[in-house]
Amino acid sequence: SNKELEYFLAVYGGNKAILEQVVASHQMRLGAMQAQFDEGYNIAFASLMGEAIGKKPTRDEARGIIMSSNKSLADLFKRITEMEAAKVYEEGRLRLYTQCWSTVSRIVALRTKGIE
Repeated sequence: SNKELEYFLAVYGGNKAILEQVVASHQMRLGAMQAQFDEGYNIAFASLMGEAIGKKPTRDEARGIIMSSNKSLADLFKRITEMEAAKVYEEGRLRLYTQCWSTVSRIVALRTKGIE
């Protein structure tokens, strides 16, 4: 019935709003973590290059040295990777709810239009 479809619209709309907030929260946390990582990495990179005597390491070698010698940066990078995965997962759920909401909304619109 139309009432049931309207109920589903309300439920899907509410869930969609919650998922939008979750995705936005992940994006905010991910941005903050990435900024923190970039700052720490840049400091470590400058320090490593400043201390290098003779031939300086390449960027890839420097990254390996920094990540293997700086546990906090390595842990932060791992958390960033996990947060990116969680964000992608929630974005997929959001697309699913958006599609369901759109489908039910179209059905309600067609039924309502048919009644009038």
